Amino acid sequence: MNCKQCNIILNNDNWLPSRQKRNHKICKFCIRKDNNQRFANNKSKYLSTYKNKRKLTKNTVFDYYGGECKLCGESNYDKLSLDHIDGNGRNHRKSILKTDSGSNFYKWVLQNKPDNIRLLCFNCNCQHFMLETKLIIKDYIKGKCKYCNFDFKIKHNICGKCRYIIKNNKQIKLKKHIYGIYGGKCKNCECNKCEFLTIDHVNNDGTQHRSIIGNNIYTWLKQNNFPSEFQLLCYNCNYIKYFKSLNAAGYIGRKF
Repeated sequence: MNCKQCNIILNNDNWLPSRQKRNHKICKFCIRKDNNQRFANNKSKYLSTYKNKRKLTKNTVFDYYGGECKLCGESNYDKLSLDHIDGNGRNHRKSILKTDSGSNFYKWVLQNKPDNIRLLCFNCNCQHFMLETKLIIKDYIKGKCKYCNFDFKIKHNICGKCRYIIKNNKQIKLKKHIYGIYGGKCKNCECNKCEFLTIDHVNNDGTQHRSIIGNNIYTWLKQNNFPSEFQLLCYNCNYIKYFKSLNAAGYIGRKF
């Protein structure tokens, strides 16, 4: 028995059980080809339907969890996201879905309505620590850290924990300096809270750029004299811009 389109011999590997049951003589490769062609001929219609379904699922989930950020009260659904109260979101998604998938996770939440989930806006969900930790030099004790008098893994009279604090303080200072260079506030909404701000690639080429320079963009900006192809956005405005760029590109992947 052969496929009526490509004439290959049908077997259990290429003939779907549902087609066998109906005695529909077409292999799975031809079915896939037909489906791809049907999608290409009606791409805008399929994309619109798919996006509307995702948006409905997302909005239903947001309605269930109160419709506003639990910390600041933001109610614009374009600025809201799901947050794991225990802070274990990525591992949780992978454990139940085998992948870190945004869209499928919204479907799972709608079906299961777990109580460890809350709504946060992107600003509150993604905010980073921007307060420097003060270190005070204590009386010198041989073999002890000069800041905390701890004696584990001492190097240049500083323990590993205090070295981390010093490094983190330097990074915070660098961020604040760069934020000042780029205006000190979000380019769109003028939010000026440092913990909510982030550097944005104006030309939406952040992924490609980070693959070249790594993740420490702040050091790179300073070394390259603060190029004009970057701007300061809050996380809310940054994510809205990101989602708009996906929609413009006809992206139908994992995220809302």
